[in-house]
Amino acid sequence: MIAAVSFALVAVIAATVFAVGAFTVQPVSGNTQPTVAIAANVDKDANKNVSNNDQPAQQTAAKTDNGQPAQKEDDSIKIINGERVYIDTKRTAPAVTGASADYYANGKTSYGFDWDYSADNGNFVIRCDYNFNQQQYMFHFYGVTPGISHITLCYNTDDNTQVPVNLTLNVDNDLNATIA
Repeated sequence: MIAAVSFALVAVIAATVFAVGAFTVQPVSGNTQPTVAIAANVDKDANKNVSNNDQPAQQTAAKTDNGQPAQKEDDSIKIINGERVYIDTKRTAPAVTGASADYYANGKTSYGFDWDYSADNGNFVIRCDYNFNQQQYMFHFYGVTPGISHITLCYNTDDNTQVPVNLTLNVDNDLNATIA
């Protein structure tokens, strides 16, 4: 009986120590922002197998402690013709697709770039590459199944301004995508 009470007392003390420790953990610098160069906030299959539903996706570049774009290089940032270009490796072209439709826009946030979209049909995959030197978004739409999608694409021109663009995407029987 004494052993059982002693064991219970030790368990309560250990649980209390762990609980107190969990509430006292603080970030080292007080910074809660991630410090990677690019943080993708969607699953790579987020816009597949969706029918007549909104398909949110977001791409955000991260900030450093001083609010400037993080300079850590990762595998997604390539030097192309002497310019730093983020290549979206989370949403790649499907294995079976036709010609892509492309849409270009300009903008820059203090932390790089930011965009989002919604659509009424999941018959495409959207990919966004970003040229840091030109401050240019390069959206690529790849057909997955034939059909028409009505898309609201939103991209940031600065930290506080998000521009919505309504697009109609046609995917033909050969999975070629075109913007009407």
